[in-house]
Amino acid sequence: MKTVLKWIWRVFLGLVILLVGIFTAAAAIPQLADPEIDMENHGAGSSSVLPSFSGLERSFPASNEPADNPTTPEKVELGRLLFFDPVLSQNNDIACASCHHPDLGFADGRPTAA
Repeated sequence: MKTVLKWIWRVFLGLVILLVGIFTAAAAIPQLADPEIDMENHGAGSSSVLPSFSGLERSFPASNEPADNPTTPEKVELGRLLFFDPVLSQNNDIACASCHHPDLGFADGRPTAA
């Protein structure tokens, strides 16, 4: 019986040492990073959306706005008011923010679209 317990203990200890070695090796491998983006040739929109290794670590691209219609603080505030106001809906009962939650990345929080 003692021989069996010794073998079980040795196998367990061997597995622990193996796992520690694997985790140590995995911790030493550097994480992949997003490639540098030439912002001279990329603006907002699908042309600037490249595959990302690190997801949300990429900064938000600059918006393309016409020179004759620049963004102003007043336009930003109007957009914010309209986004949260249900007056744009047919029955005045639902706002854009009802489905596009800012806290959820302007998504609805569902696993798939409805």
